[in-house]
Amino acid sequence: MEPGRGHDIHLSEEAMGVIRDRMSVHGFTDAAEYLESLIAADFTREERRQLEKELIASIESGPSIPMDDAYWERLRRFARERGADTGRSAA
Repeated sequence: MEPGRGHDIHLSEEAMGVIRDRMSVHGFTDAAEYLESLIAADFTREERRQLEKELIASIESGPSIPMDDAYWERLRRFARERGADTGRSAA
C-alpha cells in the first residue's frame, strides 16, 4: 500500500467489536494501526517458520562436525592464507 493512501475493508459488526476491544486493551489509536500490527506479527511468524525450516534442513543435510578450538584455528588459518592468496590482509 502506498503511504497515505487508504483502503476500505468491510467487516462484520462482530469482527469490528473484536477489533474495538483489542484496540482498547492494547492502546491502539485506530483499527488500521491494530490491523497493521497483526500483519507485522504474521510476517514475523512466517519469517520464523522459514528460518526453522532452513535450520532443520541444515541439521538433516549430513553429519555434523565438531566446532571446537581446533576447528576455529583451522578456519582462521584458512582465512589468513586465503587473504594472502588474494593480496588482501586478513586481520
